[in-house]
Amino acid sequence: MKTGSGQQLLSVSRAARLAGVSRTAIQGRIRSGELTTFEGMVALDDLRHLFPRLSLADDRVLERVRRIQRDAPLKANAARSLSRTEMLDESNRLRARLADAEQAIERYRNLLADLDRRLLELDARVAREQRRELQPLRTWLRRRARALR
Repeated sequence: MKTGSGQQLLSVSRAARLAGVSRTAIQGRIRSGELTTFEGMVALDDLRHLFPRLSLADDRVLERVRRIQRDAPLKANAARSLSRTEMLDESNRLRARLADAEQAIERYRNLLADLDRRLLELDARVAREQRRELQPLRTWLRRRARALR
């Protein structure tokens, strides 16, 4: 991340790793005023000032981060500009997935209706006291099935 003035900003954790100290040490420097933060981030230049022996062996990582940040908008734009054929292919793929999902929903609705019918048949064959126990289950099942529509 960079400030408006172009300064490279690092998280406290990243700053600690580069400086070879603990996060607590970096936070102590922030509290004492030796190191300032911008939106919770530490400027790389300030960190270098406090830790002249800063290990920039990880500089490759920083360069990679910069490259990713630089290229990200280009990749995002490239992803948005699909060809007509690619868009039609994606549309067809999504239509097929939707049809599969609708068929699965219909199978579940049929399953719930079948279960309700079987409970009703069972209700007709059992004693009065057992019917009282089945009724709350049937009511619950019907309410849940209606809620799914």
